Amino acid sequence: PPSLRSLRADVPADLEKVVARAMERDPERRFQDHASLRAALEPFISGEVLPAGRMMRVIAVAIDQALASVLVTGFMFLGASQGWSSVQIDPARPGRLKSLAATLILGAVPALYFALLEGLAGATPARWVFGQRVVDARTRQPSLRRCMIRACVFFGPGLLSLAWLNRLA
Repeated sequence: PPSLRSLRADVPADLEKVVARAMERDPERRFQDHASLRAALEPFISGEVLPAGRMMRVIAVAIDQALASVLVTGFMFLGASQGWSSVQIDPARPGRLKSLAATLILGAVPALYFALLEGLAGATPARWVFGQRVVDARTRQPSLRRCMIRACVFFGPGLLSLAWLNRLA
């Protein structure tokens, strides 16, 4: 049969793959039971997805920011305990690290926290607890690429300004 997308261009590519596999001539290459076909079609079931309320999203982000800060603090503690001079506070510039590279790496930890957890698992720990997911509205699947872009948009300006301020002093 012709491909599904040749008949309807608006059909998602992943759905086309599921239908093609279900119609495969070779029985070994088809879905082996109804449950596996149902599981493959699950992301495409229509139904309204309601976004979480604003207050619940704010609370989840605040908790996740705190968890990301714990990670940064843990990395700084590890570096200080190992004698890494790059994570030591610069006495000439209180509140700043001696190394710009360490500052930027530690500053990127929260961005990686959000991008990787949301992009691979669809939720950070706090979002998971509150039943929230970060997924593509059409396929309901997480997208690492989109989450990486989102993290760059949210955290990139802060990292750039941090680098710029560090160079001024």
